[in-house]
Amino acid sequence: MLHERALSFSRSGRWLIGCLTALAVLSACGGDPDAAAVSSSAAPPAAPPALPARFAYVANQSSDSVSAYTINGISGALTLVPSTAATDAAPAALAVDPQGKFLYTANFSGGSVSAFAINAVSGALTEIAGSPFAADGGATAIAVDPRGKFVYAANWDDDSISAYAVNSTTGVLTNVPGSPFTTGTNPNAVAVDATGKFAYVASYSDHTLWAYAIDATTGALTSVGSTVAPGMFLWSVALDPGGKFAYLLSDNLSTYSIDPSTGATTAVAGASIALVGGGGLTTDPRGLFVYVASALGQVAAYAANTATGALTALAGSPYAAGAGTNSVAIDPSGKFAYAVNFGSDDVSAYTVDAATGGLTPIPGAAARTGSGPRGIVTTR
Repeated sequence: MLHERALSFSRSGRWLIGCLTALAVLSACGGDPDAAAVSSSAAPPAAPPALPARFAYVANQSSDSVSAYTINGISGALTLVPSTAATDAAPAALAVDPQGKFLYTANFSGGSVSAFAINAVSGALTEIAGSPFAADGGATAIAVDPRGKFVYAANWDDDSISAYAVNSTTGVLTNVPGSPFTTGTNPNAVAVDATGKFAYVASYSDHTLWAYAIDATTGALTSVGSTVAPGMFLWSVALDPGGKFAYLLSDNLSTYSIDPSTGATTAVAGASIALVGGGGLTTDPRGLFVYVASALGQVAAYAANTATGALTALAGSPYAAGAGTNSVAIDPSGKFAYAVNFGSDDVSAYTVDAATGGLTPIPGAAARTGSGPRGIVTTR
């Protein structure tokens, strides 16, 4: 039962559209009319490129699989990709690389990491040669560094972090020298900051937050200290995209400041909120809002003070979700939110108010998952 509770628990691409014809350029800039007349006889311009595809993926712990979805960029609705990818036993969490080329799952019962290549057109997954890759016992959380060079998996049973180097062409994983690295008791979450300099691990049973410096060449971890978080049973950690704050979820939601030089964390005085029903935790891409998935079947939302890290509950929060909500993700555009519901085997979908951070359910957009869904990620 303790393992089950502990498993509850992260921008769309931008593109450039060039000027389509010389006529358009000259008209906009007040160019020579005679030159424009010559341009008017040219062939019709090509249509602008389609928006890049974006996908969502859910780890199904009880059915040993990953469900894939396309995201409608206008409505936020999810459409199931027909093929379902099989993983090693009991995938508890998943992560994608920054380029959206590869997906990795932490497999709790398998003690491993499964790796997949993402089809850029359909979103379908193809298992990578050599997968699954061995981890320590009870792999329960996973993260990819922002350069896509390294993968880190938290191992619940062995109180360790497995570290891997990523082959940028194939996605194959190779153990980092010195891996696995020691951490607190029953690590339940891992996150890497936006600079790729530091990694953070939340340990469930001794409610400690461990901070590590990442060797930029090898990916090896060096501890820079640990902090005892308030409350009991540390569920999750999420990082401010600006690298200033870490948010910790136990039976409190607490804010810690991050030293930009060392990565060490310090509790922000007075920035702790009592909560019930811990689960997953994430921030929006701008670092303005923090969202908490609660096992009570809801998503709580908070405005983050970007200067102090203090959190204020949003009007209308918490927002209803399905049964046994355990994780939440904001898509890279910041327009949509998705909450995974372990008890009802589905995903609740919302639009995000860019000004207030408030959530509005997308009518009819709840998507079915496999059995026992745990984590969700979206591609950039």
